[in-house]
Amino acid sequence: MGELYSSASIAKQYLRLLGFCPLLKAQPDFNAEHLGHGSASYFGGRAEIRVRKSEVQVTVLDFTSMYASIFILQELENLISGRIAAIEVPACEIEQLLNEMTAARLFDKTVWRLFNCLVLVEPDSAILPVRMRMATDEPYTIAVTPFDASEGRWYTLADVIASRLLGGRLPKILRALRFVTQGKPRTPKPILFRGQVSLGECEPIFKTIVEERQKAKKVAESDADLQALERGLKQMAASGSYGIFAEVNVTPHKLGEPLAGMIHSDVTYLCPDVHDERPGAFGNPIIASLVTGGARLMLALLEHEVSARQGVFAFCDTDSLGIVCGG
Repeated sequence: MGELYSSASIAKQYLRLLGFCPLLKAQPDFNAEHLGHGSASYFGGRAEIRVRKSEVQVTVLDFTSMYASIFILQELENLISGRIAAIEVPACEIEQLLNEMTAARLFDKTVWRLFNCLVLVEPDSAILPVRMRMATDEPYTIAVTPFDASEGRWYTLADVIASRLLGGRLPKILRALRFVTQGKPRTPKPILFRGQVSLGECEPIFKTIVEERQKAKKVAESDADLQALERGLKQMAASGSYGIFAEVNVTPHKLGEPLAGMIHSDVTYLCPDVHDERPGAFGNPIIASLVTGGARLMLALLEHEVSARQGVFAFCDTDSLGIVCGG
């Protein structure tokens, strides 16, 4: 018998069996500042309510396995299959890409390979994610809104493209980092998921997981074993393509004993008293940020298509949009 803290533990073990090595184990000398840029550009899923205290009829559209789908589109398996390198990209190159980007072009799946990029921007009232609160005694929440700041902020390239789709301005690009794999990515070791689904043979791993889950889901209603397989594949898709990369564990230190440490975020500085935050086994804020930024762009694309047809939505949540379709 074994013990699990969460279903994410299953995803971690399957990735190990496939031969994937956590970033900080494979590259203990990886530049901590880049991890800080990834953390600064991480905002999680987008959730909003546009219609309040009114009954309206809606049609809910959602994406199949949003995070896994972004992981596939942006070919992020390559970034966990070998050594990651951060390549400085000229700001003018990113600006040209932004000026050429249209909603129609986003329907070409090959363009998503270009989005494994974090950018430092002057927001200049672009529509971007921002942590905010209405009063000092309230917790921070996240809004996607026109935003300005007196200093540069790190975002995913996908978030900047989303600003254009949502009718916002394009911020000024100050710096851009594209994350690539050095050398040839390692080939996964073929394994069986629950002894039933072959992983690591030909297709990208999460493509197989998503497709096999959909097959099991269609016929699982009267078969307990297929129901278990479908649940397992669902958890593997969500945890393995996103959740485990966002994991951070806080170890409180004793009261009255300040713990000094370096802070890596939009800026890097020495703080006299920090929380002792430790990344999970596969912690990688760069991957977590790219996946969630891509998901916000996909949701913005859906919102753009609804608006282009003079439609409105009542709410959205990470991978779905509740489109108003009646009074």
